[in-house]
Amino acid sequence: MKNTGYTYQIKRSGRDFCQLENKGLVSYQVFLSELDAHLWPPQSGDNLAGNEFTLAVKHLSTHAELFVSVVGSREDFAYMLGMVNAPATLNQRTLNGSAQRRVQVYLAEQQSEVRRLFSLFFDGEWSLMDEALAELALFLEPQEERAEGALD
Repeated sequence: MKNTGYTYQIKRSGRDFCQLENKGLVSYQVFLSELDAHLWPPQSGDNLAGNEFTLAVKHLSTHAELFVSVVGSREDFAYMLGMVNAPATLNQRTLNGSAQRRVQVYLAEQQSEVRRLFSLFFDGEWSLMDEALAELALFLEPQEERAEGALD
């Protein structure tokens, strides 16, 4: 397989287990096949609820990583998209301010938004990706929401 400059992994984790499969080099088309095979509404009510798949793609030269999972219930869910170690050209809001690992997490309602973001990521279109991410809602952990509410 030709070196595409991107690798990916599939992760499924939860309270009692963590499965991580490093899949190696990937192209956008191969990634779309994995996206279609692994992302579906959360399995609420199933034994594996809360253990949805996470697909992550890493850009080998910048070490930037874009990941996607699902959150919510089977009836009302969203795609959770995270950007780890975004290139300096992205003007993202940082949730985890560590200089070593910057993480921004967003919510998208449609899989078409997920596909578009990954297309921009694979094309290295950082400024267009920044614009697309800015249109999405920022995902806040419950404790962060409470802390912000206390400051108001």
